[in-house]
Amino acid sequence: MKEEKNLPRPKCLDSWQEGVLSNQGIVFIAPPNLGREDAMAAYRQCESWLQAVANIWGEVRLTWVGANYGLRKLSQIPSQGNSTLILSMTEQSQNLIIPELDLDLNELYQRTHPCYLTEMVTQKVIWMNAKAIEVNRLKTPSKVIGSSCTSLWNGDSMEKMMKHLLADKFIHHFETQGYHWVDEWRREKIATVSEYGLVTVFGTECRLCETLEYHVVGVD
Repeated sequence: MKEEKNLPRPKCLDSWQEGVLSNQGIVFIAPPNLGREDAMAAYRQCESWLQAVANIWGEVRLTWVGANYGLRKLSQIPSQGNSTLILSMTEQSQNLIIPELDLDLNELYQRTHPCYLTEMVTQKVIWMNAKAIEVNRLKTPSKVIGSSCTSLWNGDSMEKMMKHLLADKFIHHFETQGYHWVDEWRREKIATVSEYGLVTVFGTECRLCETLEYHVVGVD
């Protein structure tokens, strides 16, 4: 692609197929004979190149046959007030990749959208990133993590989301209305657009949710 003319593709990605993500970004798909370990090795070898490409495109992913979510890099070009802090944190820390998740948790923690890991069977939140902590500032992480999110869904929207996610492993944009806690007793009604991926966390089937858009539509 023309934006890569000054960024020659590294040899470790020579045989990978390139495509465009619908949400502004590019994806590199491994040949059928390569799997997760090969993708992780390529990620480590060309991480600085992937970051440079992500800074141009907004996002870049490495994926392979059978991957739930793949390995992801987002642009580090500042776009809002807290970007300087995010960049500073990134420069000071090394990427932490848990093979079972196929995710870089440092990168995930620093994303500018709220992200959650939730157990599929119990509906309990087991992890949240910095932005999710900020959004849920009236409910401390210790009260969110380990609690069920069922009461925050509206009608049968969670059932529909679960059905699609189990069938497709990934949902690019899921629009719905749900709730957000204002305090211990009151909820705000919100409209959201989220991205979901099915992942396995320490042997437990979970979903990764990244809330791309949300706005308040009323108070419950």
